[in-house]
Amino acid sequence: MKRILLLLTAVCCLLPGTAFTKSVFVLYEKGIPQIEYAVRKLMDALIERQYNITDNKDNYDFLIRLAEHPASLSSEAFSITPGSKE
Repeated sequence: MKRILLLLTAVCCLLPGTAFTKSVFVLYEKGIPQIEYAVRKLMDALIERQYNITDNKDNYDFLIRLAEHPASLSSEAFSITPGSKE
């Protein structure tokens, strides 16, 4: 759980606070309670900072992908991987 909260904090800090009209698409594995909890907390934080959460996977400014990778990460670990829409 600490791993997910640390990830949420890091993601929120990486997004600029002045981008009031930016849209965010959150991609995650449904059905995993820990990830669904993290997504709710993340979305609440983004909305509080004036970001627009979108369901449109083809039109967004930021993509946040949450997934479990127990084989590559130890307990309470997380990784942030920058990428692009291309």
